Amino acid sequence: MFTRNREASEDDELMLAVQIELDKVVTKEVCDAVYETASLGPQERTQQKLENECQTRKTVIMGVIADSVGLERLYFIVRSSVMGGLTGLFTFIIISLLRVTSFVDLIIIGIAGFVLSLLLSRLFDKPLVRISNLAITYLKRHKRISEIILKNF
Repeated sequence: MFTRNREASEDDELMLAVQIELDKVVTKEVCDAVYETASLGPQERTQQKLENECQTRKTVIMGVIADSVGLERLYFIVRSSVMGGLTGLFTFIIISLLRVTSFVDLIIIGIAGFVLSLLLSRLFDKPLVRISNLAITYLKRHKRISEIILKNF
């Protein structure tokens, strides 16, 4: 799973920046700890085994970070979609009820709808988080849809 995330993140600037910084920290902290507190006996404590242990730990940590970044992006996309839907619904209702056709009035209504969706998203944060988590849970079961959303949005 990590290798797929790593391959997908090769062109991802945010993930590359995180990988470079994390590699520095992990190399210093985790690998130093491996070398200092290796549980192998003195005759078994070879440089190759210590390097393998260090690399395994780095790979696990990078996998967790890669999954976290992907989940964060997916959450942002889902939450933004919900907010966009609220804005669209509000704008549609106002335009339909008031039969507004003036371009300037439509712009003002659109801006008001955006501000209203921001206010509603802060006011109803817990239900929005619950809806987003349900959507993300669904998308975790359907990896292809999740990958398409992350690649295209």
